[in-house]
Amino acid sequence: MMDVILIFMYEKGHASRWLKLFLIIIAGIYVIFNVPYFYDILGSRVESMIDTMLGRSSTLLNTYSYSTDMREEMIGEAFKLFLKKPLFGGGFNNFMANTVTRYEYSHCNYTEMLCSFGLFGTIIFYSKYVSNIKYIWENKLYRVEKYRNIAFIVAFLMIEMLIADWATVTFSGQCLGYLPIIFASAALDHVRRNKRME
Repeated sequence: MMDVILIFMYEKGHASRWLKLFLIIIAGIYVIFNVPYFYDILGSRVESMIDTMLGRSSTLLNTYSYSTDMREEMIGEAFKLFLKKPLFGGGFNNFMANTVTRYEYSHCNYTEMLCSFGLFGTIIFYSKYVSNIKYIWENKLYRVEKYRNIAFIVAFLMIEMLIADWATVTFSGQCLGYLPIIFASAALDHVRRNKRME
């Protein structure tokens, strides 16, 4: 959703862009929950996920999401492993070595980082995300015309990754998980160099 919003922010014809975005979201929700093909793929899973998270799940009524239930269990187990060694964690693949769920990772980057590398490693890993957002905010780059695009794109990328990390493990995944922070850091470094030359 953040990517779609970012695209609409830079679209020409500002008066109608938010109306278009609103209509696309409404149409998307309608299609997912009313077209049988899409409902079977996504709509039913969304409903069962919400029911499971709110504690209203039932296998008889087909409102139980095994995937959501297991993710909740894995996140809880990873957090318990973190509490055993909170400062430096239990080492790489700590979750995989100690889990009873038989999954290789906890499906949440935060808990995976905490149980593997503790508070120390987690803070180091996320420090660049926070410092990038802090730099944009402190220097008010979103108000400077020539840096506004970089500021918005970098901020959106950082926030998007911080949200996505609740549902996936990025630190040990393929290099694609590192591209947003690499791009964001390179773009802000370009801004820093330009500001020094001004």
